Amino acid sequence: MQAGGGKWLSGEGRYWNSGLWRSTSTTSTAISLDSGALKFYTNSGLTANSGFSPSERMRINSDGNVGIGTSTVGNKLTVVTSTQYDGYYLRNSSGVVGTMLGSSAANDDGTIGLYSSVVLKTIITANGASYFNGGSVGIGTSSPNDLLQLQASSSTAYDATSDNGQYGSGAGITITNMDETSQSFAQVNLQVSGNAGRALGRIVAIRTASATSDLAFVTENANTKAEKMRILSDGNVGIGTTSPASKLYVVSSGGPIARFDGSSVASSGATEIDVLGPQSNGDLNLGVGGSTFNEAANNIQNKGYITTGTGLTGLNLRSDAGYVQITTGGIASANERMRIAGDGNVGIGTTSPTARLHVSGSTRGVFEVDTAGGTTTLYVSASGNIGIGTTNPGALLLSLIHI
Repeated sequence: MQAGGGKWLSGEGRYWNSGLWRSTSTTSTAISLDSGALKFYTNSGLTANSGFSPSERMRINSDGNVGIGTSTVGNKLTVVTSTQYDGYYLRNSSGVVGTMLGSSAANDDGTIGLYSSVVLKTIITANGASYFNGGSVGIGTSSPNDLLQLQASSSTAYDATSDNGQYGSGAGITITNMDETSQSFAQVNLQVSGNAGRALGRIVAIRTASATSDLAFVTENANTKAEKMRILSDGNVGIGTTSPASKLYVVSSGGPIARFDGSSVASSGATEIDVLGPQSNGDLNLGVGGSTFNEAANNIQNKGYITTGTGLTGLNLRSDAGYVQITTGGIASANERMRIAGDGNVGIGTTSPTARLHVSGSTRGVFEVDTAGGTTTLYVSASGNIGIGTTNPGALLLSLIHI
């Protein structure tokens, strides 16, 4: 039928009468061709044989653009709705597989949803929470090997002095906190389990002044979170302290401060260096071999020692007794070869030197001077005899003169 200057197709007995539409049914459907546009109308809840105005639902303009819910069509497909969570739904025989909706009360925040087996797995919201809850995400790759994989190909050389951290070059992640107050921070927060017993680790960049930052490392132990290491802006590294005063500053409240073990088995004692904590008065232990640092068995508590070999031959710094001890063949007292006493006296063959140099011997000589060729020029025997040019003086002073 033709009415009002346009061509209409209606299947429910509607007619035009003095600008008024009537229907013999409580619903109405119609298609019109008007000014080059194909328009689709539907109405419901009508009173039979009463006047009504047709409601346009969709149109296809002469340029092929399609509008749903609007008569102003500026794109290939324009959908307008004023109802929250109304919009585009893509379905299959099982249910929804994708949506494009308005999510806020004013319907002005766009939301895209993707479903798997009718379960919402991915949602992207313009102003609100977005999440991916299925599969892996790849940026720069179509085959991500992890939950998130970033991939790029760039020949840009690394530059530690770059003012912006070389963002946009290579493959990287940039996290920016726009606040400029002191102690503001940007971080990577790593958590194992999202439940009450979760454990976390943090890597935190902390603003300490204009264009100045520290890097802090936080771990958790038995529900106690604490900073374990910090790299200051000047490059100083602190372990157990947030204010290192040297390139490496380590503070420990218990146990060794540092241990270097050459064995694949921890605490084996092989090729080991121990730097002990405050309970051992800041001692340094160096050793080679197994079970090197058995302090209690060898009675060397509260002292530092430098040793080599499985027999613990070396230098013992006796902080508990106030002397320096040099041993060979073991660190027991019977193996002591030289001692520097607390008063500065030096003893060789004696543990209680009474002079600046106190040498004690039994059957062997106590002092000998040789030439570079090995010829003895001066010899003092254990009995006190002195030989010049001989190692077997039979008198208090014996000199062999070669003519």
